[in-house]
Amino acid sequence: MKINIGGDYFIPYQDHIPHIEIDPELIDLGQSCDYSIVNFECPLGGPYQPISKTGPNLSGSKQMLEIAKQLRIN
Repeated sequence: MKINIGGDYFIPYQDHIPHIEIDPELIDLGQSCDYSIVNFECPLGGPYQPISKTGPNLSGSKQMLEIAKQLRIN
């Protein structure tokens, strides 16, 4: 069994980006694994009201879900 574990998955929220290119090697990696477990670094679909915290307030693009499907992130 092959398991891919990754972290800090993030694509910035930007409505004006019509298409995001994914490195074919990354797609091959995702498709070669039985399971891919990845931590999403932020909420999806923003922009959101920032909270008081240390570090940047991030919000992710809804495209993150479509790309996660292509990478077979479970």
